Amino acid sequence: MEEKIGRVTLDLSCYPGEDLYSDGPVEEELLQIAENYKEEELNQVIAQKGSWPVLYHFSHIRQNILEWLPITKEDKVLEIGSGCGAITGALARKAGQVTCIELSKMRSTINAYRNRDYDNIHILVGNFQDIEKNLTETYDYITLIGVFEYAEGYIGTREPYVEMLRRIAGHLKKDGALVIAIENRLGLKYWAGCTEDHVGKYFEGLEGYPKTKGVKTFSRKELFDVIRQAGDFQTAFYYPYPDYKFPLTLYSDKYLPKKGDLTDNFCNYDRVRMQLFDEPKVYDSLVDAGLFPEFSNSFFTIVKKEENPHIATDSTADAQGGKAEIIYSKYSNERSRSFAVRTDILEQGGTRFVRKQPLYPEGQEHVENLCRWYEALQEEYEKAGLSCNRCEKDEEGVRLEYLEGKTLEELLDGLLEKGETKKAAGYLDQYLKQVKTICSQEMFQMTDDFRKVFGEELPSGEFACAKVTNIDMVCQNLVLTDPPCVLDYEWTFAFPVPCDFVLYRIIHYYIETHSVRKALSEYDFYEKAGITRERKELFARMEANFQRYITGKHIPMRDMFADITPGVGVMEMVGGGMLQVFFSFGEGYQEKNSRTFPLEEGRGQCSLTLPENCVSIRIDPGDLPCAVHLEKLAFDGKPADVSKAAAEQGSIFGEWAYIAKDDPNISEIPVPPGAKCLEISLKVYAAAPEMLENLKEQGCELIRLKEKTKKQAKLIRDMQNTKVWKFYQSYRNKIERKK
Repeated sequence: MEEKIGRVTLDLSCYPGEDLYSDGPVEEELLQIAENYKEEELNQVIAQKGSWPVLYHFSHIRQNILEWLPITKEDKVLEIGSGCGAITGALARKAGQVTCIELSKMRSTINAYRNRDYDNIHILVGNFQDIEKNLTETYDYITLIGVFEYAEGYIGTREPYVEMLRRIAGHLKKDGALVIAIENRLGLKYWAGCTEDHVGKYFEGLEGYPKTKGVKTFSRKELFDVIRQAGDFQTAFYYPYPDYKFPLTLYSDKYLPKKGDLTDNFCNYDRVRMQLFDEPKVYDSLVDAGLFPEFSNSFFTIVKKEENPHIATDSTADAQGGKAEIIYSKYSNERSRSFAVRTDILEQGGTRFVRKQPLYPEGQEHVENLCRWYEALQEEYEKAGLSCNRCEKDEEGVRLEYLEGKTLEELLDGLLEKGETKKAAGYLDQYLKQVKTICSQEMFQMTDDFRKVFGEELPSGEFACAKVTNIDMVCQNLVLTDPPCVLDYEWTFAFPVPCDFVLYRIIHYYIETHSVRKALSEYDFYEKAGITRERKELFARMEANFQRYITGKHIPMRDMFADITPGVGVMEMVGGGMLQVFFSFGEGYQEKNSRTFPLEEGRGQCSLTLPENCVSIRIDPGDLPCAVHLEKLAFDGKPADVSKAAAEQGSIFGEWAYIAKDDPNISEIPVPPGAKCLEISLKVYAAAPEMLENLKEQGCELIRLKEKTKKQAKLIRDMQNTKVWKFYQSYRNKIERKK
């Protein structure tokens, strides 16, 4: 028995007649969306709904987990557990034939409507064990994306996971690949305070699933051992980041992350989490110790019968027939389709190279322009003692050199960690001067193209600029080869852009993106570059407009986080951080005029003598969004006046401050004339920005209710002073006495 939805076929010959599992009413909503919206409209729908199930089933980011695989129209793919079609469309675009197995008819129907324009999708509805017995074909790829962990629930043997792999392997071609995407039982996010993905309990997987049956994930060693028990297979591990559900980067054992790469760790769109420690710092520590593979949040595992399990791309075979292996893949597709690209690092015969390719036809021009920009920039860079990463076209996009060596960002970070601030400042200053030489060739003239990209109206003739400008010369894009080489120049423009804006981006994206780098603030790099406060504000607006230009109508997942996530549980900060107190003498707050004190279990205390002529203080209670309880804040023993104090992206209510930004601070606390001593005792609680916003709103509501109560109390007092009330009170007292 078959049904047809669009061009997709549903085979119901093994369907038991009813769905054995369902998410209930939410699936009706998913079906309506699939019926009424095209694929390119789903991003807007997700943003409008603000719902975890809609995001999970319809986000295009889900497809990143296997879009990078070199599947061709010659290949047949078997997708086991296809669900609502989160990745089916990506497979159908690439493969010649896609066969899906899915237990739920409702989910299969959603999948079919979503992908109804493809004529190469065949969905087998029913239990895997029943369908598997009747499979007669062999496949080039078999996928288990978020499925393998459930084998215990539907393979009735003593070793269900091993048995499932054995059965599936029988349907692989000799050179075929089985791909498994699964959470790591020991993933860092679980240690950091996320609940186990399948059962929603804290530490359940870490403790070995003592209360759970029917679902199970594995550590890296455990998964490798299960595969080895299933047969004589070769296995390659890849590491999706932040996880396999919404991967933006895939690492491999041949290309692992570096310090500073792993900073996007808030992935709790579905459940409340705790924040037990600073994940980027712990990731950096694991990277240093060589332990990232053991603590990656997810695994993407390729299992093959042949000797080399790594994925190769046929289009890059060398003269001897050796094929290039993809060892790293990064997606930049939280953007307009015109700018969505994938960047791969490939290895061929011991040599590595980089490829950029568009993810949609609309992005072809954007990628091909890289060769044009290389020709335009190379000569100018050489004059300033720099070089430009060589670029050439290839069949799928453009090919760039793979450059080895430290970036300027890594060099500066290393110096700052060792306390060599002056040396770091010298290197940064030297680079800014080189960039200024490149970008200062003529005077700025306003153009329509400039308005389109940067959205601001600038006066002509007031800014130096270049004929062609790469605005992305940030420190992480400069590799310290000989001569230093600009790694990427994707964001280059052939119309005038102020040189000072390029300098602003270099300074901003280095100094203002990490607390350790604050030490360079005292060197006044903006001022040295001639960037006044007014121009800094102008360039900040230009940057915001530029980011909107990149995303276009697309709404990135990060912008939906606050609407979808249930938040982070408020709790005491563990271990540490620093309390920093700044002193102002009427000219702002500077690093050199500050003192630091340790935060121990979230508590900070200090008693100090104020510097002479100090007019106000600022308190920095750590690096992350937080709630601060000001248990004591006093000058010469008298409580400080915080009524006029400021908390950027936050509010202050009495003894409490709620600040929903990184690097939080409470500023403009006035110092009484002649005050000598400052005492501070506070407690800091970590929380997600959205939760702090809720607390702020509650604080505002509390103040409103207090004011309302005061007014009502005054009305009562006024009424009690009236003659009518006094007569009533006298009469009532007489009645009471008679009783």
